[in-house]
Amino acid sequence: MLALTLPQAILSDSRLDVVEAKAKALLRSGFSAGAGIYSPVFIRDYNTFLPASCEVLPARDIKAHLVPFLFLQTPDGGIGDAYEETKPQQQKKTLLDGVVDPKGTVESDQESSLVQAVYKYIACSGDRAFLNKKIGGMAVSDRLESALEFIRREKLDAHFGLVTAGTTIDWGDVQAEDVPGAALDAQSHVAISIYANAMYIIALDDFASLLSRGDVRRQGLLDLRDSIGANVRRYLWDEKRQKFKPHVYLTSSPFPPSFDENAILYEGGTAVAIEAGLLSEPEIAQANAQMLAAQRASGAFSISGSISPPYPLGLFQHPLLCEFCYQNGGMWPWFAGRMVRQLALHGKLREAYDEMQPLLDQVIDNGDFFEWYTLANKPSGAPNFRGGAGVFVQAIESLRAAAKASPEGAGQNFVTGSWSYAILPPGFAWKQQKDPSSGDTVYYGTAPPDVQAPLSPGDTVYVGPDSAFYYFKHAPPITPDDLKGRWVPLHTLPSPSAL
Repeated sequence: MLALTLPQAILSDSRLDVVEAKAKALLRSGFSAGAGIYSPVFIRDYNTFLPASCEVLPARDIKAHLVPFLFLQTPDGGIGDAYEETKPQQQKKTLLDGVVDPKGTVESDQESSLVQAVYKYIACSGDRAFLNKKIGGMAVSDRLESALEFIRREKLDAHFGLVTAGTTIDWGDVQAEDVPGAALDAQSHVAISIYANAMYIIALDDFASLLSRGDVRRQGLLDLRDSIGANVRRYLWDEKRQKFKPHVYLTSSPFPPSFDENAILYEGGTAVAIEAGLLSEPEIAQANAQMLAAQRASGAFSISGSISPPYPLGLFQHPLLCEFCYQNGGMWPWFAGRMVRQLALHGKLREAYDEMQPLLDQVIDNGDFFEWYTLANKPSGAPNFRGGAGVFVQAIESLRAAAKASPEGAGQNFVTGSWSYAILPPGFAWKQQKDPSSGDTVYYGTAPPDVQAPLSPGDTVYVGPDSAFYYFKHAPPITPDDLKGRWVPLHTLPSPSAL
């Protein structure tokens, strides 16, 4: 890799092939969100892995797992969280016999997720006739319009002109006030945040694009999209901090006045906001810099796709939401992968590749797609997490497409813009040594007193000819277990060109 340009290095990275193949194998095996408690088909999850599933499964199977959501739509247009078949197919008397349909009311993205999912199905299958199919006596296109109207009527606040929900953590589905925290009630503090609004903007765009240019509904959808976008910038964007405010409250906050909630960075919602076209190119770069700074501050293995810093213990009543746990600062590849994809789509190839690499290593090291990771990089939550697998396929495809679109030979030599085997970071007292198994020259160094997280002073650092850095606590040589301690020095040290 020492002689490769950045695009060449990306296109020759076999880890992309390994992870993509593993993701597609998982998606080929079903539609549930994940193993264990996630046996239902959740619409927010299915929306994220549907495009990748459409690459490996027949279109009829993709459509078949959208239809129950439409059948189960309530008369007011609302969509449930998920459905689950509780009876074998041969025992069912009707399509919905044995189907369980839970709905949490603290989140406001179910309807947007369904509209986006139908749009993605039609985009990948070309099956525009599905829009005219009658489900429960009502055309699919009318059901999608009804779902969007439900949000406008039931969730859009008249004063702010923005979508409301409970006080949850970014894109999360657990409110602060109670346990399990899934239902709005008299104790809830209704609030506005970026994720639900960005999702609604994308859904409005998607449905408008499914309509013919002469359809009278189309302009109204686009006008509503523009209005919400303008209100996002007016009420949710923190110009001083160059980030989105976590919440704007309709009445009051559930948190004590001494708590500065606006200091928290919502990473997942920010990535979706970029997808919705709500940030300029300089703002995208700034958002990414903030995510990398949060990674350095916490010592996390990768950008988290969650929030930083977490809410202090006790502000959310659910015991699962301790600091750096679950949605409260846990590491979520499901959303980190969306940020990588947006970086690639916006031409930030170096950043996208740097931030994708530890995500690839997590899958390869652990042999599965896990729902989330602890700060210590321990897999947590559901294995076989299809949402993460689907997002990774899209991120990998976007990364490759961006690399292929780069002019032949464009960009600097792969190793000259970052620390490498050929250019070692100073201050580590490097010692060269011959690896007895391969005969290669490798280097061991000692982390200095002022080293930044994730390293600690005195850690041993190793780098071989492949320019992959690792750190560990014992004296050399490196062991197979040490390969879990991957380090990307460009994230924690100034680049060579800046010295």
